[in-house]
Amino acid sequence: MHRNDTSALSGDQTFSINRIIVTEQGIPSMYKAVAGLQEGDVSDVIKMDNGLHIIKMAKKDPARQLTFEEARPLLENELRMSLADNRKKAWEHELRKDAKIEITPGMGLGDEAAKPQEK
Repeated sequence: MHRNDTSALSGDQTFSINRIIVTEQGIPSMYKAVAGLQEGDVSDVIKMDNGLHIIKMAKKDPARQLTFEEARPLLENELRMSLADNRKKAWEHELRKDAKIEITPGMGLGDEAAKPQEK
């Protein structure tokens, strides 16, 4: 088990610092990238589907079964993220359901789409 501080630069140019536990089963590609780090070491940039990450190895523990109290915040965070994602999708669906999009001449980007194409 690896306990790491992670920093992520997301697509919207935000920077965040997170404290996560990286396991071989949980995030195999990140686990592989940080497996050789010692406590206090900083990784190279790790490219993943969700962005770029730089890991600082805060603590390295041998793999073991977490107690409920250790796992609870991790599970709560995972559930919270899942619920927030589901709520966001439902909200977007509601907004799109009754939306009417109309492109009219003279409205910036719509100008090109509204002009007849000459052949």
